[in-house]
Amino acid sequence: FTEESLVVGLSRVGSDDQRILACTLSELSKTDLGLPLHCLVIPGTLHPLETEYLVQFASNPTELSEIMKQ
Repeated sequence: FTEESLVVGLSRVGSDDQRILACTLSELSKTDLGLPLHCLVIPGTLHPLETEYLVQFASNPTELSEIMKQ
């Protein structure tokens, strides 16, 4: 687990202003997700369908795709 590991940050899930962001841990540490409640997901090995879904929430889809190939 490193600063370049894939993580998913979520905030206020289910509310009108929810946020979902898939990125590296380093990038997430510099991101303001706003008011609580927050959730951090550290995924393991992803199925190709899960990978395709997460790219929709990427701040940088190209970089995220490369990270998920590793």
